[in-house]
Amino acid sequence: MTENNGVAEVEVAAVVAKEVVKDESPIIFYCKDCEEVVQTARVGGKYVYSCKKCGTKNVAFGTRKSIYGFFRIEEREKEKLREKKRMEKMRQLKENKPQKEEESAEDLKNLE
Repeated sequence: MTENNGVAEVEVAAVVAKEVVKDESPIIFYCKDCEEVVQTARVGGKYVYSCKKCGTKNVAFGTRKSIYGFFRIEEREKEKLREKKRMEKMRQLKENKPQKEEESAEDLKNLE
C-alpha cells in the first residue's frame, strides 16, 4: 500500500464516519409525563431539563435512535395510526348504516 492510497482510504473513512455521526448525534428530549419528544429548558448546571410543554423535570435525553428504541415510540405511533383507522372505519359504518335501514324500509313499503 502506498502513502497516497492510505491517505485516500482514511479520508473516505472519515467522510463515511461523519455521515453516520450526523444521523446519530442530534440529542432529542423525551418527556415521560407528556409521553412525546419535546422542547426543553436547562435547569441548573447539571444534566437536568424541564419540559416546556408541562413544566416537569421528568425528561430523558439521548439520540433519536436510543430514545425511540427505549421508549418504543415508533410502535406507539403505529398503534395510534391503527386505532385512528379503526375509529374512521367505525364512523363510516355508523354513517352508512342508517342509509341502509332507510333503503330497506322503502323496499318493504314497495313490496306491500
